[in-house]
Amino acid sequence: MNLIGKILVTLIFVMSIVYLGFATTVYSTHQNWKARVTKLKADISKADQQKAEIQTKLDAEVKKLQAERDAAQQLLGTAQQARETLVKENEAKAAELAKLETDLRDRTAAAATANQNLAAADAKVEKLRQEIADVRTQRDDNFKKATVLQDEKNALGADKKRLEDVNAKLGEQMAKAKLVLDRNGLSVETNVDGIPPKLDGIVLAVADNLVEVSIGSDDGLARGHELSVSRASKFVGKVRVISTTPDKAVAQVIADYQKGRIEKDDRVATRIQ
Repeated sequence: MNLIGKILVTLIFVMSIVYLGFATTVYSTHQNWKARVTKLKADISKADQQKAEIQTKLDAEVKKLQAERDAAQQLLGTAQQARETLVKENEAKAAELAKLETDLRDRTAAAATANQNLAAADAKVEKLRQEIADVRTQRDDNFKKATVLQDEKNALGADKKRLEDVNAKLGEQMAKAKLVLDRNGLSVETNVDGIPPKLDGIVLAVADNLVEVSIGSDDGLARGHELSVSRASKFVGKVRVISTTPDKAVAQVIADYQKGRIEKDDRVATRIQ
């Protein structure tokens, strides 16, 4: 076999493969037109059946709407009749209302006249009441004045008796006070600025020859006052106040009277009882 024969054989082989591909493609795209037509007829029949059902429903809805429209028209007619009836009744009520308003105006005018007459009568009655009230007020004022005067008289009598009793007691107290002053060598002219009042406290702190005590200027303590210091009823010494605050004071120990060491919580007093 020469070269041309080989080429022809190869070409025939290649063309066979190409034709085989074409045949396969045609076979794969082949359709069963009979089955498709049958299916289309079945779809058309089903669509016709659905169309008939829809038409039936549509006819029923149309009838229903027609019946509703007839009923609505009937109700509209009834409402129209009712409206006409209400209009007539409204006109009748309006006429009746106009008549009532006329009667009301007449009665209002009559009531106004009656009120004027009543107001005049009330004014007269009020004037008489005021006159009676003034008379009663004047009578009550006179009675109250008489009662007050009597009470004042009784109070003055009681005050006089009380003052007499107070005067008598003051006389007795003055006599006792004079006796006390005489026995203590004092008189009403004696200067008491340097004499401290009767006070009692404790020592709060001790530093060298100074002590802080729990009584101050609010208690009547002043600079220069002397305090006696004791412990368990035993005299320890004396201190002299050098400065005060409202509730405390600082005092200096008086060496001439010191009988022992002054300690915290010792008792201090202007007079030892």
